[in-house]
Amino acid sequence: KSSDPISGFVFDGYLKNATVFLDLNKDGNLDVASEPTDATDTRGYFSIPEEEVGYATAPIIALPGGIDVDTGEIFKGTLTAPAGSSVVSPVTTLVLEVMNNGGNGNISKEDAISHVQAALSLDGVDILNLDPFASTGNESSAKAAGLIGSLMQVGNDDNEADSILAQITNKLVEQIDAGSINTFDLQDKLQSTVWVEDLLSNAIPSISNEGFFAEVYTQKAEVVTNAASLEDLSSLQTSSKIVFDNTGVSIGQGFSLAIEAEDADGEAISGLGSIAISSIESAPAADLSKITNSGSKTVTVSDDVSFNGDFGSGFLIAVHTDKTLTASAAAVSGQTITGEGSVAVTNLENSASADLSGISASGGKSVSISDNVTFAGDFGSDFSIVVSATK
Repeated sequence: KSSDPISGFVFDGYLKNATVFLDLNKDGNLDVASEPTDATDTRGYFSIPEEEVGYATAPIIALPGGIDVDTGEIFKGTLTAPAGSSVVSPVTTLVLEVMNNGGNGNISKEDAISHVQAALSLDGVDILNLDPFASTGNESSAKAAGLIGSLMQVGNDDNEADSILAQITNKLVEQIDAGSINTFDLQDKLQSTVWVEDLLSNAIPSISNEGFFAEVYTQKAEVVTNAASLEDLSSLQTSSKIVFDNTGVSIGQGFSLAIEAEDADGEAISGLGSIAISSIESAPAADLSKITNSGSKTVTVSDDVSFNGDFGSGFLIAVHTDKTLTASAAAVSGQTITGEGSVAVTNLENSASADLSGISASGGKSVSISDNVTFAGDFGSDFSIVVSATK
């Protein structure tokens, strides 16, 4: 017996109210009657008295349900660490997973640490014991934990979050088995939309919008990677937080999402952040009506397009010089359309109350009327109105 507790911190950012236990029988499950537990405080700290033989050699597990103190969101997924660790994080979870799954379960703790250090460019960092948020100078370790933890949160529930972590482990084990782990840059891969999309497809077979989720995640990953300090990182995690669930994505006020119309088509995006949509000409039937964020919303028209989708509401649409946006009156009614290009409005007869007063594109504005209509809407000004013969 010993009076020294088994203690440490749980984080991707600090996780409070997380249940931590010693996995004495190494089955990954909490046995309430025999395995000691503690709940983390507001800084993610836990402490379990070392009262019995075997405590010091047991892996440490933090169950799902802790609350990220930066985002206020419940953390999805399980975090673990090898015995002897004083931190529990997505990075330590990778170490234990590599130990358990690499080399048919024959990879030592020391080798697993070395492999994970190499993949995350953390050579020389004590990844099982360093709390990177405790002092400045440890930004790389904090970012690594945040990147992996944030990707786990793309999962809709704890099982999917764990599956995402398992897929990351598989990618590492593949590199270890191939002898190429020292040239594998996991942090770089986590900023690759193609790589993340493939990983999500394998982790969550039922997912249908992996391309969209991968695009959103990798843009956030780039923001995290470019954070200049721990203070900036914490601030970004708060103001630029992204919440994924089975209904869509919510983006924080400090986050600006730049996305192509094809990827945004049919996706639900809410929150206080901003959205800039491009390449509308490549997705002329895009449904943007589920984008309801309260920050700025822009669509850029950079080539001629006949749009027959749904802009929804609240977008600022900019048409480039010498380019034409052709769309029905229903699609552009109430929209703000600017730029040095032109706008051609069709099917007015089907939208007799259309409000076209927000269209101010300087390259030309026209309305074509192909059937009888009693118009009760608002043309605004400077439209060229063409009425078909006999109508």
